[in-house]
Amino acid sequence: MSGPIRNPVLQRRLVQLVGVFAVFAALLAIGYHNYLLFHCIVELFSIAVGCAIFIVAWNTRRLVDNDYLLFIGIGFLFVSGLDLLHTLGYRGMNLITNSADPATQIWIQKQCMLAVTLAAAPSFLTRRVRASFVIGIYGVVSALALATIFYWPVFPVCFADGQGLTPFKRASELTIVGLLGLAMYLTWNRRDRFDRSVLRLINAAILTTILTELSFMFYASPTGPVNMGGHFLQLVSFGMIYEAFVVTGLRRPLSVLFANLKRSRIELERKRDWLEARVAERTVELNRSIAELEERTAQLRTLAAQLIQAEQAERRRLSQVLHDHLQQMLVAARIHLGVVKGKVREEGRAALATVEELINESINESRSLSVELSPRVLYESGLPTALAWLGRQMEQKHGLKVEVEVDDAVLPPDENVSIMVFHSARELLFNIVKHAGVPEARLTLGREPEGWLRLGVEDRGIGYDPKSVRENFGLVSIRERMTYMGGAMEVQAAPGQGVRVVLYSPMAPPRRAGADPSRGGDLLA
Repeated sequence: MSGPIRNPVLQRRLVQLVGVFAVFAALLAIGYHNYLLFHCIVELFSIAVGCAIFIVAWNTRRLVDNDYLLFIGIGFLFVSGLDLLHTLGYRGMNLITNSADPATQIWIQKQCMLAVTLAAAPSFLTRRVRASFVIGIYGVVSALALATIFYWPVFPVCFADGQGLTPFKRASELTIVGLLGLAMYLTWNRRDRFDRSVLRLINAAILTTILTELSFMFYASPTGPVNMGGHFLQLVSFGMIYEAFVVTGLRRPLSVLFANLKRSRIELERKRDWLEARVAERTVELNRSIAELEERTAQLRTLAAQLIQAEQAERRRLSQVLHDHLQQMLVAARIHLGVVKGKVREEGRAALATVEELINESINESRSLSVELSPRVLYESGLPTALAWLGRQMEQKHGLKVEVEVDDAVLPPDENVSIMVFHSARELLFNIVKHAGVPEARLTLGREPEGWLRLGVEDRGIGYDPKSVRENFGLVSIRERMTYMGGAMEVQAAPGQGVRVVLYSPMAPPRRAGADPSRGGDLLA
């Protein structure tokens, strides 16, 4: 023996199926005992469904980007109004008339309005509608239709006592069937705008309504079994419409009724994926460009170090040429001039003295130029001693008293770094002589916590505004050399407050990798 069903979805479906059969059985029993009660129940259910659709559509009209549901809701509201008159005027109710024809005529008008509503509604999936205008059209059409029955009795007879259904009634039903078929086609043609489950329910409801119209073409009595079967089909049709428009709208967000929002979400997800792919692609390209830039920067820094080495080698060669050759030749010339001077007459010695003076000046200039090109103290005693010597030289030659402070914790840097820092310090001190207008300056050499070398040169001169005055060629040149070597330069200046320049340099020039990113580049304050 099989056990109980444990699938909750299947259990719910079975309960719903049993409930539907129970309702149909109860209605069938009511219909055989009291057809008017059966008819009222079916029609009132249809009226309630139509009103519920209008309530949902009206209160959610601003939540969707089309007016399909709003148009359906307004149409079903007026269909429900005609259906109410059809119910009240049905034979046996004795509320409007005791004849079967008026109720049948209203039925034809109501079903025509329903078919036209379902056929026209798909066009509002892509356009907006003014609700007041649509309500006005439906109101005028409903009033004119009822007037042709009760005020101007010009509407054709649909049911004649003793004869049954008239040819007009059957032709009208066929026309309604054609309109419903058109509605099904138009709805299916716009299937991409609907949720799949809602589309199935709408088409099934339209198909059931077509079967309802076909069944109403052949009954002989308004209370006969064929008429009852047609009303059962109507009950099924409106049940599907209720499920499609009301239950779906209440159980799930209203946007589920239409597939355009779902399609928009899918499109957004597709664009998001495309954008992420493009970002990933651009990121790869950017990383590749950064790697190439870093490689080029490393090459430039290596080249800068090589250029500095070549420059210093050439400076040392020229200094050696001046010292070992030109100066020796000048000294020899001075010695020979002294010998000649002792042999010439008194009147020629004055001219020789002038020549000797020029030779002495040339020797001094040659010695000075030799030292400036490549000071031996830098190579023999190191950077701190060379900076102290530079301070003394600036005071002797240019009258600039330089206070030199060297931190004892400074380790001897690489020779290329020492050369670059020394020449940068001399260039900065020359700038003070030319532009600051003060007799004093301060030069400091220290060590950063991370091991970098720090050179500071400052004065209390006239200063300048960095925002309005461009850096001179000397500062630009120093900045570029520091950057190529993996270091940086910081400038602090203000009008009337002097200038402070700080150079940050690694202890050795970079080989293949770039400088520390926390130091490299421009640190202009």
